[in-house]
Amino acid sequence: MASPYSQELKPAEPTPAHTAPSEVVEQADDCESEDESDDSIRETSRDLESGGTTATNTPYATASPASSSNGFSDPKKHNEKTIVRVRQLVPDVDPLEYHGLDSSPLPPKKGNRLYRYLRWNFGSVYRRIFCLAFMGNAAAVLWFIIRSGIENRPMLTYQQAATAVTANILMAIVVRNEHVVNAFFWIFGTWVKVLPLWARTLSAKIYSYGGLHSGGAVAATFWYAIYLVLLTMEYRSQEGPLDAIRGYIYLFSYAIIFMLVVMLIFAYPRVRVKMHNSFENTHRFMGWTVVGLFWAQIMLQTADASNNFSPHQSFGHVLVRNAAWWMLLITTLLIAYPWSRMRLRAVEAEVLSSHCVKLNFDYREVYFGQAIRLTDAPLKETHAFG
Repeated sequence: MASPYSQELKPAEPTPAHTAPSEVVEQADDCESEDESDDSIRETSRDLESGGTTATNTPYATASPASSSNGFSDPKKHNEKTIVRVRQLVPDVDPLEYHGLDSSPLPPKKGNRLYRYLRWNFGSVYRRIFCLAFMGNAAAVLWFIIRSGIENRPMLTYQQAATAVTANILMAIVVRNEHVVNAFFWIFGTWVKVLPLWARTLSAKIYSYGGLHSGGAVAATFWYAIYLVLLTMEYRSQEGPLDAIRGYIYLFSYAIIFMLVVMLIFAYPRVRVKMHNSFENTHRFMGWTVVGLFWAQIMLQTADASNNFSPHQSFGHVLVRNAAWWMLLITTLLIAYPWSRMRLRAVEAEVLSSHCVKLNFDYREVYFGQAIRLTDAPLKETHAFG
């Protein structure tokens, strides 16, 4: 079946002068012409309107300053390269009906413009999940503050703040793991097909799982600022000079908070769009550096604790009792694990439109919702698709 959007275009032929004028007459100037003034265009229009010759039911017609009195160009006076303007033929059939879609008018928008912005733009599912992750951490901080005020003594230590930092970083890394993402889509995208529409609509919000990643990362940065304040207060309250171990702890701690803030700045949506390559580089290389500094910091703090607070306990005993060490170990393994599964595969790109590309694989069956990562420069950047 021929599409109503396409029609074979044939060159226009002159018709007798007595032919009825067309409702629409298309004009196109010869781009090779020396005189492109508006007077010549108006002169040609008058020739066509005076009944000399009109173009009737033709896809296009040409006119130029050097045209003869009948409104068409003399081939002897023109270059062979003539550029014409093509008139697009609009079908009488409704596009939606032609493709078998419902052409009923859309229902009216709910609420005013401010309500729609707060509900669907500012209050998107992604941001609501982000706020849920961040406000959960804010509630924990508030709980510690209230308890400290009731019992009139500090209830939050820098060790607890360090545990909160590693817990949030672990959450941010876990939700980006391919196996976890595939499990999300298997749970919320497979068995829910038998559920009613409202339940399937709720399950479709799983596509905004990235709010957990960003919410955990931002919360970890704020927890680290609290950790740094408590650490400084703890060290300053003790008498005696600052030893080498604590000096290095200070150095690594302030380097970590600096890099975490830089990563947040480049991850801000507007900055990320304008400077995407910089975002990729800071997120990757600074992230790896922060993890390495976390390892150095935990080792130094364990050595400081075993020397000053637990002199009768060994370094290893103090280390394994630190919850932050275990979570940092899992985080490091999750970061290193994807590198063990990296393979060189052939990928065929099929361009569907100016903004959509379909990637075809021949080594295995893939399906929508499956998380995979592609890259042509593994050390520089990888892009996850689902």
